[in-house]
Amino acid sequence: MSKREVSRILSHQNKRVNEPSNTEGILARLFRMFLFSMNIGELEWEHLMYRYMDARSKLTSHRPEVETSVRGNLVKALVDQKMTIKKFNQAAAFLGSTRMEISVTLHFKGRLPITQTVEVYPGVDTDNFDDELENINSALMGRQDSNGVKIYPAGPINNGEK
Repeated sequence: MSKREVSRILSHQNKRVNEPSNTEGILARLFRMFLFSMNIGELEWEHLMYRYMDARSKLTSHRPEVETSVRGNLVKALVDQKMTIKKFNQAAAFLGSTRMEISVTLHFKGRLPITQTVEVYPGVDTDNFDDELENINSALMGRQDSNGVKIYPAGPINNGEK
């Protein structure tokens, strides 16, 4: 589903920026506007994904099935109609941003508008890697294959510690 959704968004003339139209979709809409402004197509998307996953893997040592799961979850978050600020920060890092300014201007009747700006430095969020690994490993532990044999994670888990 997500791969088709990525293709559907990227192949559209304006990257479907108007689809996430409610207040929950503001950040998803902004992300798609950046996709449009940067002229990101499917080839560029794959390049960005490779670069993002490569940078992430240098911070942690994961098995391929974990990386596949992480990649799938990232794609799902990037094409969703709703996006949290945490996911938007990931999206900015995915695009290769090194610095982001978030500005909000409030307009008032009979008063000058007020603008507030916050600087954010997007990057791979390492705070949740251990939790993410634990959830995936818990799902793998005790799982049985079609022959009833328990499946365990292969090898020791490196939680990013050197």
